[in-house]
Amino acid sequence: MSKQVSFRFWIHDDNGFMIGEGRILLLQKIIEEGSINKAAKSIGMSYKKAWRLINGMNETSSEPIVARSSGGVGGGGTIVTEKGKEYIEQYLEVKKNAQHFFSDETKQLQ
Repeated sequence: MSKQVSFRFWIHDDNGFMIGEGRILLLQKIIEEGSINKAAKSIGMSYKKAWRLINGMNETSSEPIVARSSGGVGGGGTIVTEKGKEYIEQYLEVKKNAQHFFSDETKQLQ
């Protein structure tokens, strides 16, 4: 019988900013879909909850994480800012490192 370790973590600061797996997934889907509504639907989240999470991130971050883009041929949309993309990269890097750590630790359990 093999053993595995599962974990969840959040990155937060003294200002109340917090980002975890769900918020990262939401940001990634906004990048893919270009819309909060489409992003929320694609991960089974309500639009209201998505906006609540986004507003919370934007209010507590030193810079906006998500911004509206102006119209054009296809109309407006939503973008993840460079700061938001930085948070995604940082989160994924920490997650990768943690997975390696736990993988090594799990080998000792067997």
